[in-house]
Amino acid sequence: MAKYGRDGVRTVLVCCTGGEEGDVANPTLREEGQPFHGVTGDDEKRLLAELRPKELEASAKLIGFHRVEMLGYRDSGMKDSPANEHPECFHQAAMDEAVGRLVKLIREERPHVLVTYNDDH
Repeated sequence: MAKYGRDGVRTVLVCCTGGEEGDVANPTLREEGQPFHGVTGDDEKRLLAELRPKELEASAKLIGFHRVEMLGYRDSGMKDSPANEHPECFHQAAMDEAVGRLVKLIREERPHVLVTYNDDH
């Protein structure tokens, strides 16, 4: 994506969710002086939910996306997890509604290529 952006191709990133149910995968973030040092449980989830939009903004800027669009759903978590039951999560979204949001963006942008994620995410 970065190559195409550098080459002048318009690139748009569409995110279905905010990633609120993710994990702190980088152990260095738990070290002293880092954001997750000494943080556990609900505080960790809250802090992660606050950090995710900043991570997305920074990474999208670094990669060079021209536009980042959020579909506005809450993260569903992993398959069969309690997060799947949250009424605002992507897993609970009506298919027509979710598809409609994406179709609206596709009609606005008129892309030549679509790249999607693996079905295990």
